[in-house]
Amino acid sequence: GVAAIAAALIASGQWAAALAVVLAADCYLRPYEVLGLTPRHVVRPRPHLGGGHRFASLLLFPADEGGRSKTGQTNDSVVMDSSGRAWLTEVLLKYVEKKKPNERLFPFTSQQFSKMVKAAAKTAGLEAWAVTPHVFRHAGPSHDHLHSTRSLMDIKRRGRWSSDRSVRRYEKSSAVNARFCEVSDKAISKMQRSDRFLHGILSGTVGSPYR
Repeated sequence: GVAAIAAALIASGQWAAALAVVLAADCYLRPYEVLGLTPRHVVRPRPHLGGGHRFASLLLFPADEGGRSKTGQTNDSVVMDSSGRAWLTEVLLKYVEKKKPNERLFPFTSQQFSKMVKAAAKTAGLEAWAVTPHVFRHAGPSHDHLHSTRSLMDIKRRGRWSSDRSVRRYEKSSAVNARFCEVSDKAISKMQRSDRFLHGILSGTVGSPYR
C-alpha cells in the first residue's frame, strides 16, 4: 500500500509528501522523525571507503542538536541499503541538493501530513486500512520480512526497537495477506502497478495510475 499512497499523493500534486511516505517506510521512521529531516541528516555515500559507507544513510537525533529518540538515544543511524531500492537514494539526494542545510525537507506539519495521507488512501481505495503516517514505520518491516529481505534481528536494529517483542508482530504474514481481502480488485490492480513502477512514478517518467 505504500507505493499506492505515494502514487496517489503525486497525482494530487504532493510530490514531497510522496517521498516522505516512501522514505518513512523504507527506513522505518516515525512520523516526527521523517518530518524533522534536513539536509544535515542525510549522509552521502562514500564508495571508496567500502563497507557500509557504500550507501547513503540518515543520521537521526545528532548529539549536537540536543534531541533524543523515543528510547533516549542520540546519533541513531539508518543505512539506505534496501535490496532493489538504490534508486531511492538517487531520488533523495537529488531532492536534498535543492534545499538549504537547515531547511526541513518536508515542510508541513504532522496534522497536514496526516490529512494528505488519509486523502491519498481514499483515492487509492484503501479507506478500510485506516492509514495514518505511523503505519509506514510498520509497513516497511512487514514488507521486508514477508519478502525475506531482512531477518527479524536486522529489522529490530533498523527500526531501533529495544525489545524483541516489538518485532514479533512481523512474523504474522497471514494477517498481512488477510488485509487484501478488505479492498477491491481494482484497488489491488492499481496498487500493484504503483509498486512495480514506483521509481518511475517518483521520477516523473511514469504516470500515476490515479490520474
